[in-house]
Amino acid sequence: MRSIAGTLLFVLAITCCSCLPPGHKVVFSNLSQPQRVTLRASSDSAHVVEIVIRCRGVIEGTGELVLLDSDSARPYHTERLHGKIVSDKVRLDWYSQSATSEFRPGGNATGSVELECWFHEL
Repeated sequence: MRSIAGTLLFVLAITCCSCLPPGHKVVFSNLSQPQRVTLRASSDSAHVVEIVIRCRGVIEGTGELVLLDSDSARPYHTERLHGKIVSDKVRLDWYSQSATSEFRPGGNATGSVELECWFHEL
């Protein structure tokens, strides 16, 4: 009985830990300057269909985290940031192997913002 319970616990632990693969993390720490970063999908699969973005951190002042369209470099999605940032995951249709994101300060912003994203593939 003990070995069955141990096996079930092991399988449950592996299953729960693998539910969400680790995302790409970038920390914007100098919030007084605009910053740009490009993240790439971990595989060379051409079948990316979605991007999931989460930002966390603390900012004094205001700023924007902008996801740029991969074809036109125009803003695709914008998160306005101020105070303590606790963002739910934002899910967006996305069909590119890479994503470029910019932090744009709104005046004298200080603090640190962590951007985490996942590319979902078929």
